[in-house]
Amino acid sequence: AGKLFKSLEDPGEQQRDEVDSNAAASSSTSDLLQIIKSKDKQLKAKDEIVAQRDAEIERLKTLLSQNTHEDKVASPPLPPQAQTQEGTSSYTYSQLLGGTLAGVDPTKKESYLSPSEFSKVFGMSPSEFSSLPTWKKNAIKKEKRLF
Repeated sequence: AGKLFKSLEDPGEQQRDEVDSNAAASSSTSDLLQIIKSKDKQLKAKDEIVAQRDAEIERLKTLLSQNTHEDKVASPPLPPQAQTQEGTSSYTYSQLLGGTLAGVDPTKKESYLSPSEFSKVFGMSPSEFSSLPTWKKNAIKKEKRLF
């Protein structure tokens, strides 16, 4: 009732109240629109990043499949394996460095070298090497990347 009497006393005041409430609604609407636009930009940026990442993954998959195929085709055949004195297969030093080989004990790679190859790599005969203390043998094997 007090507001009714006020509006009767001052008709311009009611119009000012309506304008103020419309301005507040308009202000909050524009704030919300700005927030929505900002979030929309962020989502578009994320979508672009995801699309770029997906394209990069596909490119890498293609390269990997090409390289895998080329590796299979281009890899030279392994030389025939010789027999060591102990009757186990022998490998070249480079083959043993290349990774794991079927039937090769990774803790005793040096035993798969031929005696002449062993002497070239270690600078001593296999019998001289076997007479060394274990710590020394392990240090030399680490130095030669066979451990």
